[in-house]
Amino acid sequence: MENWYILRTRARQEKILAAELSRRGITVFLPLSTCARLYANQVANVELPLFPGYLFLQGSANEAAIAQQTGRVAEVIAVGDNSVLDAELDSIDLALRAGVSLLAHPYSRGGVSARVIAGVLSGVEGTVERQGEVPLLVMPIRELGLAVCTAVDLEMLHVEEQPVREGNVAAGGFSPNLRPVIPPAAGQI
Repeated sequence: MENWYILRTRARQEKILAAELSRRGITVFLPLSTCARLYANQVANVELPLFPGYLFLQGSANEAAIAQQTGRVAEVIAVGDNSVLDAELDSIDLALRAGVSLLAHPYSRGGVSARVIAGVLSGVEGTVERQGEVPLLVMPIRELGLAVCTAVDLEMLHVEEQPVREGNVAAGGFSPNLRPVIPPAAGQI
């Protein structure tokens, strides 16, 4: 398995960078959400990043360096535990391919671990929280301290007995496992 790198992009460069790196044969993942925007009194559907300012690159340190050289990257971050991020991104990818609407959600260190066992979200993992009467499946990106969620039917879940306790997220929401691997060149930030 190749390593994951998180690319913190310059403002509104995620889609351009993803296209540029894909053309170069570099594997990237940019989860997008479609939303309606009003432009000149007309509604247009636009795709926006679920995690603004971030692009996920799976590859070598050399490929991460190539991304850095585009001028569209503010920071390249090595991932502490590739298998955890891989599973988290798989769940988000499965949900998006199923056509489910995902919304930004506050990152939570708690909740009850669950896996969807039926329906279009079968195989998706996350934690279950309640928002009023609505159960939500929260899919975190622990390395970033960010999450997305969608409403779920509790009958379609296999719920773990023990609540999840995240003790590795520092104040401010970022994991101490994050570490820049390629420092930005002088004057680039």
